[in-house]
Amino acid sequence: MKIVITSDNTCDIPPELIKKHDIKITSIPVIMGDEEYRDNINGEKIFDYVSKTGTLPKTAALSEYD
Repeated sequence: MKIVITSDNTCDIPPELIKKHDIKITSIPVIMGDEEYRDNINGEKIFDYVSKTGTLPKTAALSEYD
């Protein structure tokens, strides 16, 4: 039996652990203001947005196509 660890792109797992444990990452949409991010989002970008705007980002469910 094989076990697969998955998470989404908003996780705070260091890249070296993702690679070491072959963690599968799903890109969910992260919406900050008028911008939508999927692949190039990280905690620093999210915290900067919250600090500057006082607004929490939103996420959206993946479509069936995604």
